[in-house]
Amino acid sequence: MPSCARATLVMLLIVSSGVVMADPNLARTGTSVTAPTVEVGTLFRFTTGVINNGNTAAGPFSVRFRLSLDTQYDSATDALIGDFDVPAGLAAGASVAIDFQKACPTLPSNVYYVVRSIDFADAVAESNEDDNLIYLATPVIVFTSTPG
Repeated sequence: MPSCARATLVMLLIVSSGVVMADPNLARTGTSVTAPTVEVGTLFRFTTGVINNGNTAAGPFSVRFRLSLDTQYDSATDALIGDFDVPAGLAAGASVAIDFQKACPTLPSNVYYVVRSIDFADAVAESNEDDNLIYLATPVIVFTSTPG
């Protein structure tokens, strides 16, 4: 085989192997809030999900949920709701449904957004880390009851 043909063959193999070695990518699936108004201390529920739309499996990871006054995830100022663990990880193309129920933390009465960080501990090396911070579009009205 001429040396020029060998060089072309080697280049094709390198490009092909780059496609095979793609990373996983964890992204959100549909979301809904079952009760957009919740009293501090009472149970509130929302559903959401995560899909691995990358080409390789993702190892174990967790999704962290917070209540925020805006649509930006901020671990310093947003109230922690809790974590959802995915200990088995996700195969390429697989998804997990999250039905999350938790007591509303003690907060001032206001309008909040449920914000989440997929793989908040950066346990999975992903092809796109920029799609891990997301908020649920339906705001949650949090209120405190006053003794009567």
